[in-house]
Amino acid sequence: MRQVGWTLVLAVAGIQSLAGGMMLVGNVEASFARDTGVPWAVVEAAFPTVTAQFEIASRSSLAGALVVGVYSVVVCVFGLRAGERWAWFTLWLLPAFMLPGIVGLLGTDNQQAFGYFGLGLVAVAAIGLLLSIPGVLAGGAGGRKGSMT
Repeated sequence: MRQVGWTLVLAVAGIQSLAGGMMLVGNVEASFARDTGVPWAVVEAAFPTVTAQFEIASRSSLAGALVVGVYSVVVCVFGLRAGERWAWFTLWLLPAFMLPGIVGLLGTDNQQAFGYFGLGLVAVAAIGLLLSIPGVLAGGAGGRKGSMT
């Protein structure tokens, strides 16, 4: 079960990395127009500094998603797979990081499908972490045995 658990967490972290990376290099203007129904050029003509700040904020958020995903992959492969307690506790940051953005998507009219998909990913990550508890309780490669406290 432990292998299934860390594999599920690894899959969610990989999806987080891919999604963050793909959207980071994506077209912010086209996404804005699709999501709001307002052409980017119209908003940019009226509020050029606002659109510049929006693009910076969007790309920064997506870069953060990419970094958290890659970091989670590394912690999963080198820590959780070995049953390290620190990795198990650290990887709870992955669903915690994902949840606020997902809740925001659920509040929109045209992004709810992504929100529900994200909730599914958070659930899979949590299930994977819970399934990996036996390996963490047994101790990691460093010989640390006993409870996780």
